[in-house]
Amino acid sequence: MSPFKRWPALVVGMAFGAIGVIAACSSGSTNTVYVTADAAGCGDGSQMCGSSCTVVARDPQNCGKCGTACTAGQVCSQGACAASCGGGTTTCGQSCVDTKVDGANCGACGTKCNAGEVCSAGKCTTTCAASATQCGNSCVNAQVDPTNCGGCGTICNAGEACSAGKCQLSCQAGLTVCTAAPVDGGVADASADASGDAGPVLGSPYCANLQSDNTNCGACGKTCTGSDKCKAGTCTPACNPTWLASNQSWTQNNLTYASEILNSGYNPTNLLDNNVTTRWVTSSTTNQWVIFNFGAPVTLSGIQILNQANYTANSGGKDTILQTGPGLSGPWTNVTSFQVANQQSSFQVFNFSSTASQYWRVFVQNNWGYQSYIQFMEVGFYGCQ
Repeated sequence: MSPFKRWPALVVGMAFGAIGVIAACSSGSTNTVYVTADAAGCGDGSQMCGSSCTVVARDPQNCGKCGTACTAGQVCSQGACAASCGGGTTTCGQSCVDTKVDGANCGACGTKCNAGEVCSAGKCTTTCAASATQCGNSCVNAQVDPTNCGGCGTICNAGEACSAGKCQLSCQAGLTVCTAAPVDGGVADASADASGDAGPVLGSPYCANLQSDNTNCGACGKTCTGSDKCKAGTCTPACNPTWLASNQSWTQNNLTYASEILNSGYNPTNLLDNNVTTRWVTSSTTNQWVIFNFGAPVTLSGIQILNQANYTANSGGKDTILQTGPGLSGPWTNVTSFQVANQQSSFQVFNFSSTASQYWRVFVQNNWGYQSYIQFMEVGFYGCQ
């Protein structure tokens, strides 16, 4: 998204008479814009295109800027070619005009005020009301007029509205103006993005759907974490989490998946066999690990471990870290750490913030003091596949 731009009135130092006329205007249908000229050049609200003064906010031959012509079937609305007029304006030929204030179409298309007159409330008169600003031969409210916002000839961009004399982002129904942050994909300088799709400029306003925007969920700036999604204005898990059915294919009986295996009867696949009489056992007592590869990213928020009591006392894993990585060789990032209680006959559950990864590693730093090995019986995972 390119930074917002304004189209200021261009003042050209040329001597003109009292009225600058682009072309003749027929009653009921006109593409012509009449503007007042003064000794300095074009009058307020207009600019010089070629040798004529025009209002680019509604001129279909110079729509938004000189030389930009709208095609057949289009109209010039607020300085942009469009399929139809909006914002309470009237279609006069290919121009979108406000007949309440337009001196060339005052009260109706083609009704032009005389020299020295202005259009106020749809009638030609000699002066504008005290609250109005005279731009050419039109009386406008510069506080809300998107084609004369804050001053004659200042046109708000498409998608903006004039409020309190300033062009501001105008969101359609159901959207809210929020300020772009880095999590919104914002960029510091969108002008450097050749594709034009760099995202909102950091610190600039943009329209957010608070019901579904993951970075503005329910309120501007409220960001959903992990793989949570914004649904109905609330951050919710991407799916309904549950205890995943154990699958022995998640790990393998080799030293790529496990730091150590005491012997072939104590393989890491025993952790996923739903059998509380089997176990994974190492030949060392510190810094042992087993990797689980789910085959695709899963979102987890809980793990359960069985450290059963009816085996050698103090051999169960103790201080443990759950980690994620981009592949079997890491590097590994800590997700949560916990201590597995000694000699327990039931699963111990440990919860953490929702985290998504394909590769997970259970890293056991030590046991409860036994000198020979570390062991776990079963491991289970809570989340979404």
